[in-house]
Amino acid sequence: MSRSEHRRITVAATICAAVVLAGHLAGKAARDAIFLQRFPVTNLPLLLAVSSALSIAVTFLFARRLSRGVPARVVRFANAGSALMFVVEWSLLESFPRPVATIIYMHQMLLGPLLVSGFWSIVSECFDPRTARRVVGTIGTGATIGGLAGAVLAERVAATLGTPALLPVIAGLQLVATWRLGALARVGTAAVAVPDHPKHGELKAVITNLVRVSLLRRLATIAVTMTIAAALLDYVFKASVTREVSPDDLARLFATFHGVVGLLTAIVAWALGRRALRSWGLVRTLATLPGAVIVLGTAALAMPSVVAFVALRGTENVLRNSLYRQSYEVFYTPLLPQERRATKTVIDVGVERFGDVLGGLSVLAILALATDPSQALLVGAITLALLGVIVALHAQRSYVEALERSLHTHATELGNHDAPTRMKRAQRDRGTRPKAAPPGRWRFQRARRSPPDPDPRLGRLDELSSEDPERIRQALAGTPLSQAAVAYAIPLLGRADVADDASRALAEAARGCVGQLIDAVRDPRFIIGVRARLPALIASAGGDLARSGLLECLGDPDFEVRYAAAHALLELREHDPQLHVDHAEVFDGVRRELAVEPARWSALDAPTAIEGNGLSRAAQHLATLLSLALPAEPIKTAFHGLWSEDLAFRGVALEYLDNVLPGDIRDRMWSVLSIEAPAAAKRPVEDVRAELLRSQLRTTPA
Repeated sequence: MSRSEHRRITVAATICAAVVLAGHLAGKAARDAIFLQRFPVTNLPLLLAVSSALSIAVTFLFARRLSRGVPARVVRFANAGSALMFVVEWSLLESFPRPVATIIYMHQMLLGPLLVSGFWSIVSECFDPRTARRVVGTIGTGATIGGLAGAVLAERVAATLGTPALLPVIAGLQLVATWRLGALARVGTAAVAVPDHPKHGELKAVITNLVRVSLLRRLATIAVTMTIAAALLDYVFKASVTREVSPDDLARLFATFHGVVGLLTAIVAWALGRRALRSWGLVRTLATLPGAVIVLGTAALAMPSVVAFVALRGTENVLRNSLYRQSYEVFYTPLLPQERRATKTVIDVGVERFGDVLGGLSVLAILALATDPSQALLVGAITLALLGVIVALHAQRSYVEALERSLHTHATELGNHDAPTRMKRAQRDRGTRPKAAPPGRWRFQRARRSPPDPDPRLGRLDELSSEDPERIRQALAGTPLSQAAVAYAIPLLGRADVADDASRALAEAARGCVGQLIDAVRDPRFIIGVRARLPALIASAGGDLARSGLLECLGDPDFEVRYAAAHALLELREHDPQLHVDHAEVFDGVRRELAVEPARWSALDAPTAIEGNGLSRAAQHLATLLSLALPAEPIKTAFHGLWSEDLAFRGVALEYLDNVLPGDIRDRMWSVLSIEAPAAAKRPVEDVRAELLRSQLRTTPA
């Protein structure tokens, strides 16, 4: 998908968001005004609980349709049906005011959130996680502007034509939304149905996902927690304003309130939305909603007044529809489509309606038991917000786990699930063994590196010193090498004709001469072909001494030695998971690698240096290093995805690395590997993508 296609989808989604939210905000204003004009505010908690309970059943039916059909088609049908219902209710309101007012309230409670959630479900399937993080602020701004327009429209219609006239206006907005959802489906990717699932068990699958996937559990917990808190705050707000405003002015009051909230939401989303996601991260941005409730709720407790209650409820609305909503939607993007379609709707609407049921029952209980209901409701909301902050701050690990799972799924779908295996095989078979050095060089090294202690079997040393491959092989075979023989065998790693035999013999003797091998790999007098083969032999010995020596090799001046040492360390840790590798030392090694000029990496990224698994040696080395401090398989899969032609896979890979790498390493790595251009360079995405694709093989090797 090109940049222009992304832009086209973003524009279509932004327009659609504006229309959907305009109808939703106008519907909320009409719902509250029509009901409170005909009933006292004390009837509101019970109706909230009843309608929310009914909404849970409707939500599961809606989620089932989303998981089994085409989401855009299902949501369009729901918008059209809701519009028809508003027209019928408008025609009957004057004849049956109280029953129809109740039906209107329940209609908006049941379908209003479903239509909004359905729209966001479609949007979440149009973008990968990284792209979603960039564009969700733009779409969210369109939604808040639409909400502002809907509130202004509701206020003007109620002021000039009366509150009932809002119903056909809302119906018209929902019909426009039906049209725009069709346009979004045509340019986006959400018009594709998932494969058929069994006709039974969708509810069981949803519940299983909620129990099994920690990210879904945390999102469901914070959703229900903050919904109960919102129900408590909403009653305090409406009880205070109905005492101050006449029933005939309620529609204008609620429309004005929602209009101001919409304006502030648009400002916050535009000024802070993308910046918050980029600078604060998803978790802290999600925690802004409960954090604000704690701060302003405490202020309202200290100085209770109508202004304080309106400010508290308004701020809760602003943050819920801007920063909280933007981060909340991005959290869903790593999930698989068949899981997201059903489960997201259940959490967005079903779980929130369950929260409304609990909230309504809590309000009724507090009204019956508390001497000062407003104070008790505020204390309850603050307590729930504290729980919301705790849950939000623990969501990062769950989000990373979901990204790891998504990486594995993308790699499997593209046939790359065995990429880590191919990486190991390629590194073993690469043949880092060098060309044979001139004999004089070996004689020089032997002269300079005399054996540390005499070997009684001097004949074996003579054989190892000969130029005859057969005599050398015979000397290497048999009993393990002594320390003196090891000193003679190490230079043989650079001879192509006997290197494999020398390697086998040294591996058998490695446990007793780890220090000797470490000294050799750090000795610049040996040629690089010898030194690059020694780390694997050191790793075969195992133990803390081998680990320490290999960690020191990460600072070697020669790239081939560092490359081999990193791979050997990874092999060592895989064979002994209990072996401790200092993450700080690993990250320091990564920083040293990235401290060089990008031009020095270009030779390693040349097509002749690219391995069969599609990664350059530079990328493989960074992936191996990072695998020492982070989960190995997700890291390797993510690096493989960085050059994938599948942009969704690439987006998940970038998002995963964004979340697990230290900030300085991440930013420098993007620059060195030319994954993304620095912001100051303003390099077009198409140019970066084209350059990456030119310099890499395709994801699936021949």
